[in-house]
Amino acid sequence: MNYDIQLGTLEEFKSFLEIFREEIGEKVIAYGNRFSALRESVSPHIAEKYAADFCNPNMDSLRSFMDKIAEHDLPYIKNQIDITREAIERARMG
Repeated sequence: MNYDIQLGTLEEFKSFLEIFREEIGEKVIAYGNRFSALRESVSPHIAEKYAADFCNPNMDSLRSFMDKIAEHDLPYIKNQIDITREAIERARMG
């Protein structure tokens, strides 16, 4: 196992996850804004039904997904980065 390659790959994936999470957050905002614009142009019945059946559950799922990345994925990858750095240091010391 080449630890330098592993470290680089883990760091790249960490950056990807951070950017991915940010982009999802931006899309969640855009989705909410689009729905707000739709709400102004359709009957209250259509808007409320869509909000209850689709928009709110979708937003909850996306927020949960973003939270899971922040609370689970990123800490795991950061820990693996730390472990790999320690392995590199031990290998260099002899």
